[in-house]
Amino acid sequence: MTRSTLPTRSTLPTRSTLSRLATLVLALVMFALALTACTAAHAEGPTAAECAKIFGYEPASDGPAGVLVYDASRSRPGGGLAAEAATLIRDLSERKGSLSVLLVDGEGAKPQWILSGAGLNRDDVGVDTAVHRTAVSRSVPCVERELAGVAPTAPGTDLAEAMRAAAEAGTTSGATHYVIETDGFANTGALNLVDRVNEASVADVVAGLTAAGWDPRFEGASVAFTGIARTYGEVVAPVHAAWLRSLYQALCERSGAATCAVPVADQAVAAGGESERSGAPADAGLALAAIDTHTTDAGRTVVVPGSLLFGPDSAVLAAEADATLVEVAECVRQGATVTVVGHAAPDPAARAGWADELARARADAASARLVELARGDAGSGTDGITGGSAERVSAEGRGDTQPLPGGSAAENRRVEFVIVGGC
Repeated sequence: MTRSTLPTRSTLPTRSTLSRLATLVLALVMFALALTACTAAHAEGPTAAECAKIFGYEPASDGPAGVLVYDASRSRPGGGLAAEAATLIRDLSERKGSLSVLLVDGEGAKPQWILSGAGLNRDDVGVDTAVHRTAVSRSVPCVERELAGVAPTAPGTDLAEAMRAAAEAGTTSGATHYVIETDGFANTGALNLVDRVNEASVADVVAGLTAAGWDPRFEGASVAFTGIARTYGEVVAPVHAAWLRSLYQALCERSGAATCAVPVADQAVAAGGESERSGAPADAGLALAAIDTHTTDAGRTVVVPGSLLFGPDSAVLAAEADATLVEVAECVRQGATVTVVGHAAPDPAARAGWADELARARADAASARLVELARGDAGSGTDGITGGSAERVSAEGRGDTQPLPGGSAAENRRVEFVIVGGC
């Protein structure tokens, strides 16, 4: 006879045991629901009350201080704070420091202090406490919340005034780190760059600012300009972006900063997307000359701004020039005849003959490189033709004798490629 495996009365769960199990299961369910709600709340971001509490903390007496200058103009694309700004804010919170945030408003309006010496963590808690960790995790989204809640009231960006104000406030608070978030296009004030992007030397622009008395000082501090040339509404050519980065690097070094960083921004945001400031007043145009192509009876003419091919007052082709010339070179490879015509802008201050010389030298340089690209020479990476291209490419210089009706100086400094046949 086999032994029965049925549970005996003594092995069956009692009513009290079942009750305890039910209570435990209910507690686990309630904990899971609370955890889910907490996670959802964190996913939605901090509330105004939570942020007000964090910004009301008293920073450590020996804690670091930082300043964030935020360009809130409509030309800025969306996407939240740059990595450099977020890193600064989290670091200040970790070290129980303080932050000041200056929002750059538009033309005729002074920059607005959104935060002034705000504590980002409690001085009287340990670094491993829940309060400390929560403040660190909420510091960046709370700053973003503050910025999102204030809309610019006027178009334009007086970045020069904002930098001056930030430097003065930083000196008072003992700031050691500055992050300046901007696309770099200041349409008002001392840094008005209309018709100047890669049309004037960086040294001349800096010298002009010195003469105007614009002299922010970031003595001994760490300074980073983020987002330079990353804008909403226009794609900035690489040569223009490089000039802008060089300008802000020079301005930073001139300020007495201990370290300067102007990181390369992500791909510019073209028109058609959404700007995080789409409801703000429209900014003035960036005044960057663009390539223009129009059809003629004989073929077509490609008009290229001189600033896309050359540095200021120079006939030496920029490293980025090939990106523009390669398409015309393809026409030469297909049998087209191309006349390269250099133009200059009228300049009463220039010596006699300077415009003619520069226009012809630029046409010669562009035509020579065009032939190289068509043949596949000089590391162009193309399988070019073996001969005949030089005979089908010619150069002319017309100086400042043919200005464009109503054209700016930047638009008149141009190189035209008159293409007949081929592509």
